[in-house]
Amino acid sequence: MAQAERRAPGSTRPVTVYDSDRYQVDSEGNGAFYTITRKGDEKSVFFQGDDAIHFQNRVFFDVVGLDFDEADALLSQYDEVMS
Repeated sequence: MAQAERRAPGSTRPVTVYDSDRYQVDSEGNGAFYTITRKGDEKSVFFQGDDAIHFQNRVFFDVVGLDFDEADALLSQYDEVMS
């Protein structure tokens, strides 16, 4: 699993905090790390440090209050950087 390869030493197991037909968002370390996975091709992007804080403050809290179509549209802005 891609997340396991990126897990920081001593970090907790990922917790799925968002799950739709198109995307899954996992959090580790109480928000210290985030992984967005596009389900169609299993490509993902991993955030840590300042990037994780930015994602949490600017994107994740918005996603929680949206319906799946709106949230997926917001998450799709990361499609270009997924590998």
